[in-house]
Amino acid sequence: MSFMTNRPVRGQDFFGRQSILKEIQKRVGRPTWVLGNRRVGKSSLLRQIEWLCDQKHWAGIHALYWDFQGAGSSEGLKESLLECLESKSQILDAFDLDIDDLEKYSFPELLTKIRRRFKGKGQFVFLIDEVEELVDISQREPQTLGALRKIQEPGSLSLIITGSRRLMELDESGALTSPLLPDFLPPLLLGPFQETETQQMLAAGKIPQETAHQIHQLTFGNPHLTNHLAERYLQLGSLDLATKSIMQDKVLNYFFQSNFSCLPHRYMEAWRSRKSTDLLQSIVPAHRDFPYLQQSVLIRAISESSVEVNPLLQLEEAG
Repeated sequence: MSFMTNRPVRGQDFFGRQSILKEIQKRVGRPTWVLGNRRVGKSSLLRQIEWLCDQKHWAGIHALYWDFQGAGSSEGLKESLLECLESKSQILDAFDLDIDDLEKYSFPELLTKIRRRFKGKGQFVFLIDEVEELVDISQREPQTLGALRKIQEPGSLSLIITGSRRLMELDESGALTSPLLPDFLPPLLLGPFQETETQQMLAAGKIPQETAHQIHQLTFGNPHLTNHLAERYLQLGSLDLATKSIMQDKVLNYFFQSNFSCLPHRYMEAWRSRKSTDLLQSIVPAHRDFPYLQQSVLIRAISESSVEVNPLLQLEEAG
């Protein structure tokens, strides 16, 4: 097995996440937001749900993965949706949809047509990735949010969205209809792997159990960092060399910077001034930000009153 980095996985390449998958399956038919910061496996989770539906493991549910990243406008959202539909002929056939016909509609009109076509024909779920793109789009085109809210039909057509805490910046104060985001609150948090999940994934790649344990202790179970470290370990034969390698290649710098950018401003400022370790050590598990810091594998609880800072973050910050 080669370890998958920088691209989503599904099917036999997908590991773990059984608890949150069961919870999401129970929620099909109503709005669900899976909150995760960068490189935590959001895209893979959605792709796995689509695979489970396509393979009839989630019987009676049609699913379509739809990536908002880079859309930039309602027209961009329309084009990305048409591309997704075009890639799944079974959905076009099942619901008698024609791409050439759909292209003539505006984005709100397209969603209305799809809702009417899908209504009463079983359960359909849109799996929307990088939904925080709406924060910028809605500032220019606030009607986009209303169109997305109206596409939902309780028990029939629903949205499962993934995105970072940045989605909380969505400004719906000028909405003429009911706001979109409250339907999705509170979000489900997509956190790191448990050690059993890390061990399962690394065992498939022939990583020794003790080395897998050491990797988990370094990465706190983040699948992206785990895959990178495991891949370098197999190449170099040493965990120390593997760790130095991902530092030199800026893997750690990019990972931590992108996660700090999704958190409240004071954490990003501490990262920029290379004082994040000091700030994070002052956090206790009861702090309101702890779930998001833990999710981003910056810290984890070691008691009711203290935390441990990620050793890879400490190495990166020490330079």
